[in-house]
Amino acid sequence: MSQEGRDAVRKGFSARALTSLTTTIGFVGLAFTGVMLYVSPQGKVAHWTGWTILGLEKDEWSAAHIAFSLLFLIASAFHIYFNWQVLLRYFKNACAKGFASKRELTIALALVGVCFVGAWQGWPPFAQLVAWNDAIKEYWARQSAPPPYPHAEESTLADFARRTHMTIEELVGKLEEAGYAPDDESVTIGDLARQHGATPAQLFGALGLSSRGGQGAGQGRGLGQGQGAGQGSGAGQGRGAGQGQGAGQASGAGQGASPAESAYHTSGQGHGFGQMSLKDYCEQSGIAEQDAVALLKDRGIEAVSQDLLRDVARKTGMRPGELARLLGSAR
Repeated sequence: MSQEGRDAVRKGFSARALTSLTTTIGFVGLAFTGVMLYVSPQGKVAHWTGWTILGLEKDEWSAAHIAFSLLFLIASAFHIYFNWQVLLRYFKNACAKGFASKRELTIALALVGVCFVGAWQGWPPFAQLVAWNDAIKEYWARQSAPPPYPHAEESTLADFARRTHMTIEELVGKLEEAGYAPDDESVTIGDLARQHGATPAQLFGALGLSSRGGQGAGQGRGLGQGQGAGQGSGAGQGRGAGQGQGAGQASGAGQGASPAESAYHTSGQGHGFGQMSLKDYCEQSGIAEQDAVALLKDRGIEAVSQDLLRDVARKTGMRPGELARLLGSAR
């Protein structure tokens, strides 16, 4: 072949090379975005605090992860297509020889099985990976005050005012005083914060309201009839079990929130029931710990006070929120 011919071959487009490079790059991108999501906070915390890393928000990292996943799958499919004959010939030869790599296949399948079952059953080191992820999310959640209720940044001003026991006029007045004057009362808290270059958490902090809810300094969220479990500080109205009296306990005969909902508000966090230990949940929900353990034992579930609701729920086949409602029957 002439020099010109060899140059033409070298300069020719190679679909196989493109596929191999794309598969490799897709894998690297998939792994990198996966690490970013591993160290990210929970979605509700990320949205409330405007969390970013390397200039991207959590939703943007999630979108990139999905895109790299699709790219990797498509490139892998083309890789199999281009090497189909080689793969087919390999399996034919293996079958003809009685599959000489039985030991390697057994080990490969065993590794896959151990990873799946280990993650499912919480064996070490898989449990540690999950625990580290939970610890990272808890760290981010502690960096700022939690919202007064879940996904508050998605609420319009009217809904936010209603759920924090203010009139829309009072809320707009506070926003104007804090430098967040809205152009439209239908705007959401999140959009209003972005319009002023702030996060929902910063906007909420500027209003001088407590994350535990309510007008003034807070609200009391009760657990049912009679004495409430939530703190009703300040001059605001106490929801749940009656009127919040000054800085005391919220009490009265009003209809209370469900134990599951009240636990969110009285904890002041709302990081998810699964992150709470059985002991903490019982204390915050006004449930006797021994009664809760006895209730679970009656259902054939062994649990101790330090068990996370997430782990106990896994034993019952329930979601943590469903388990919380079940434990409420022990009151």
